[in-house]
Amino acid sequence: MCVKSNKVDTRKAAEEVKIIADSANDMARLIELPSAGALHARTGDPLVLLKILFSVYRRIRLLAEYKDAGKANIPQLPGNDTNGDLF
Repeated sequence: MCVKSNKVDTRKAAEEVKIIADSANDMARLIELPSAGALHARTGDPLVLLKILFSVYRRIRLLAEYKDAGKANIPQLPGNDTNGDLF
């Protein structure tokens, strides 16, 4: 009985990791990062990566609200990071 339970738990954990990794990639596309790979290489943990991306998203959303309300003038930065490495 215990072996069967462990297999179910392992399968469930693998599904959760896949959902987290897919969500991180979706979030990276949403905030227009070329790839979540650069951050993932630095964190080594898909959950930590997703938390970082959500943090960035919350800040971008707030800046977008300020810009739309005319409270902030945010210039376009020169250059284009095409390899996804943010640092």
